[in-house]
Amino acid sequence: NKILEVFPSMHPEIYSSMANIYLRKKDYKEAVHYYQRAIDLKPGLTQAHYNLGSIYSILKNPQKSEDYFQKTLSLNPKHALAHFGLGNIFIESNQIQSAISEYQMVLKANPDHIPSYANMGNAQMQLGRFDQARKTYETALLKQPGMAQIHKNLGIVFSQSSMNTAK
Repeated sequence: NKILEVFPSMHPEIYSSMANIYLRKKDYKEAVHYYQRAIDLKPGLTQAHYNLGSIYSILKNPQKSEDYFQKTLSLNPKHALAHFGLGNIFIESNQIQSAISEYQMVLKANPDHIPSYANMGNAQMQLGRFDQARKTYETALLKQPGMAQIHKNLGIVFSQSSMNTAK
């Protein structure tokens, strides 16, 4: 704070660091304030945009969250977690195919991101693509075999597939 008092417009990284402290404390209002100030001084701070997208997601403001994730991706198209955040927003707004595309982008950048496999498999099941969901879940389990929720979802896929075959 003392540095900011003396040099209020010279160090956007300090504003970002202050925001990180407030984010860890879950004081989202202050975190937003400091991230916004950092961005005002240096618009290309990718992580500040991403963190604002995450905060607005926590605060259940999907439009602002999406805007900040999109800005993050305009600065860094390979920002895997921004793609993941967008995928989650798209799931919530029932844009299932768009969500799947975002999860695929995450997995292209980070093939070991298990939450993306889980969410993508869930989205594929919503669309009735049980064979794709099965493959997605099986891939996740090859990478992390102990995931109980993915085992459960895979069981649901098998039961849905057998019910559809029986018809």
